[in-house]
Amino acid sequence: MTQIDSYTNKIKTILPQMVEWFNVISTLYFIASLILSFKYQKPAIYIYSISTALDIIINKRYLNAKWDKTKYTFIIMITYYSCIWIWHIFEQCNSTIFFHSTDTRLPFLIFGILGLCFNINPKIKLSYIAYTMIISAITAVIYVILRKYDIIFTSTTTIDLFRQLLPHIRHELLHVTHIEFNVYLNCAMSMCFIQFMESNKRVEKILLTSSIIFIFIALLLNEGRTGFATASILFFIFIVITIYYYKPKFLIPTLLVFIITIVLFINGHERLNIDNIEHDPRGSIWKLTTEIIKEEPLLGHGVCCGRQLFVERSINNPNMTHFWEHWYQLYPNYNKNRFHCHNAYLESMLEFGVFGMIITILIFLLPILLLTNKKQLYLSLFILIFSIQAMFESFTFHLQIILFCWLIYFFTNIKQIDSN
Repeated sequence: MTQIDSYTNKIKTILPQMVEWFNVISTLYFIASLILSFKYQKPAIYIYSISTALDIIINKRYLNAKWDKTKYTFIIMITYYSCIWIWHIFEQCNSTIFFHSTDTRLPFLIFGILGLCFNINPKIKLSYIAYTMIISAITAVIYVILRKYDIIFTSTTTIDLFRQLLPHIRHELLHVTHIEFNVYLNCAMSMCFIQFMESNKRVEKILLTSSIIFIFIALLLNEGRTGFATASILFFIFIVITIYYYKPKFLIPTLLVFIITIVLFINGHERLNIDNIEHDPRGSIWKLTTEIIKEEPLLGHGVCCGRQLFVERSINNPNMTHFWEHWYQLYPNYNKNRFHCHNAYLESMLEFGVFGMIITILIFLLPILLLTNKKQLYLSLFILIFSIQAMFESFTFHLQIILFCWLIYFFTNIKQIDSN
């Protein structure tokens, strides 16, 4: 064997492993970046995409891909994205609204194809993803607090003032909305719980418990109502599962303490008072969306025409004038095409009719129904987070579709959790 042949064989042996680990590192970078706004996510998305493509090609992930019932999840995701283009054939509309929707919902197509056709890199472990999200979430919260330490921890600061300051600080430092921020924190808190359940080390369990409490408090103090409610539901689930498993006799008193604490926070939460909820513009938005849906209930209006109708009627709706004026005062150059239904289920029905509603429900339900054992329980926590948020936000805005689709792709394709 010549020296060149020996060198070539070494490359053939080492290269696949190098590509695998490059894919692992880029995946962790990608997951960590999702707590930031999209412009800061882009480099991580590009690197992750390149590393995943290399891993598929060099390590031939397509060779051992087998059909099983979980693949229906990815067919549904691809079908949902395909509907955008199929319905568009019959639309007399071309605008930035349409292309914005095709871009923001692209993860449904990409991860649908990845999940359907290729195996995931086996070196991407659950623990790696869990700790990446936990560290990213805690670091982001601490960073926000420390950068404004002199403002927050003055002698006159109250919880209400803290809650008012937090969104402004977060926008200034992380350039991310409270919706995206809270979704990520809730996902990170769920990862804490998952890793807690998987760990056999006492010290690790204590650290993870502390992390759950820290992230939960951050969510309680945030101004997002949906994030607050979702965090409370998740924490309730964590308490029930953990105490029932370890100390069943403490379940009732612990739940009572938890419920009293949450009630006290609700009473002190400015955005959760009755007057604030009654004057929430979402009521008018949903009513208007429902009226438009009734005009084409079976097949919908399509993405472009449906959104165009919604925007035009929103602007001319007297019940929503104050809401839009508020946004124009904050952002004079605010693009009216960014007005949306604030409900992914209604949005899908506006665009694709009854079929849209059914397929959206399947996107949330199928991944859970088709999995078994721990993976079913763990993925259901994330499905819960996104399905609740989908009641108040559209797929086109703030829902972190890329994180949602990636988590489905990950939990559906990894081997049994016990092997991690």
